[in-house]
Amino acid sequence: MNPYKPFPQRDYFKCVHDVLEHEPIIFIEKSRTMMMSWFISGWAFHRMATHPATGVVIQSQDEDRAVHDIANMKVLWEQSEPELRDRWKLGRTLDKQPYNKFELANGSWAVGIPGDPNKMRSQHPSIIFLDEAAFMLRGMETYNIAVATRCPKVIANSSAEVGWFQEVCESAKPIPWPYGLPVAA
Repeated sequence: MNPYKPFPQRDYFKCVHDVLEHEPIIFIEKSRTMMMSWFISGWAFHRMATHPATGVVIQSQDEDRAVHDIANMKVLWEQSEPELRDRWKLGRTLDKQPYNKFELANGSWAVGIPGDPNKMRSQHPSIIFLDEAAFMLRGMETYNIAVATRCPKVIANSSAEVGWFQEVCESAKPIPWPYGLPVAA
């Protein structure tokens, strides 16, 4: 019996995908039922697979949460069609990959690290994903370091919690969206 279900179809996934593709800094307030951590992990994995030398840092309050997102990527690769696995070759077999890292043969990689902001300083990613950012004790400091690295994509995702994340989301000013997207002919 297969323990995995097909990924659900949700109307908001297309909108979230568009934002992930086009916006450099993204804050997503979510409920636990939205599957945003899975969705963002999947988007980042697809980016790694289709854009060589993409680096992804996933940081959360503790290493368990960050490594969980790395495990999501590994499951998505493992459950992909054989043709895709052949196209998206691994850097080394899954059983030889570190528990907190996922590497593809095209030079792309993802690493899960705990919430200490200083852990980010030694990384040079293309994508930074702060999972459950509102619960990171030094989340604002981590976010500031992420932005200071000039990483092209910074994503902060979290369930509700009083603090820096909520303040940033509440103080955001609405703008017309989709901003900067090409107009369909």
